[in-house]
Amino acid sequence: MKLTIIIRNILLLSLLVLVLFCVGCKEKKSVPVSSSSSCEIHNGDSEVLTVENFLRIKEFVLSHGDRQNCGNAFNNNPHYRFSEFDLCLNPENGQENINCDPNLSDFNQMVFSISEPSSGNSHYYITVPSAEKDLLCLQRHYVQITDDVLKASTEEYFQKMLTEIEDR
Repeated sequence: MKLTIIIRNILLLSLLVLVLFCVGCKEKKSVPVSSSSSCEIHNGDSEVLTVENFLRIKEFVLSHGDRQNCGNAFNNNPHYRFSEFDLCLNPENGQENINCDPNLSDFNQMVFSISEPSSGNSHYYITVPSAEKDLLCLQRHYVQITDDVLKASTEEYFQKMLTEIEDR
């Protein structure tokens, strides 16, 4: 009987904490409740995060990189090892080009993983949608952050890539 009361009280307390957490998040409107964060950047929103710079980095990886399996979705991804992280390219048509053959499709997504002391491993996805010519879609998996933080951190790593390309 006492065990049942203890379990019931724990469940009620857990529910109360969850409700208070959700109300707090709703009022602050700052942190999305999900396992990833995402936002869109249009050309002109940032000097660094542009489709032109995306294409510049992509061409560099295709001409100076090697091939590696980057995750379990594709084989032989175009890959380049920057000083702080590895960057892989994913094919535009997804699983239809599972072996990342450049004759079958273009590469419209960059993926890189960063090991950060505060949040562990974070996976950044930068995508240029096929129909868009002035839009970058940013995603950072396994961490919940605001759009401003996502944009700033992605911009920092994008700048590091561009600097390494220029210095090469």
